[in-house]
Amino acid sequence: MRPYSNDDRGLMVIKRKCLHGEVEFLGEQRGEKGVNRYYRCLKCGSVLILSEEKVLYEIAGS
Repeated sequence: MRPYSNDDRGLMVIKRKCLHGEVEFLGEQRGEKGVNRYYRCLKCGSVLILSEEKVLYEIAGS
């Protein structure tokens, strides 16, 4: 099994085992219609972005 796959938009999706149960809030950034919220997972270090459209994006930690 590959550790990644492509979604229907062609973007790479990384399959992770971390459930991001403990996060710290990093801040907000205004978008066109609302705000994007940024969090960091305390376990794996990934940054999670909750967009104004309620889509969750992950930037993998090191």
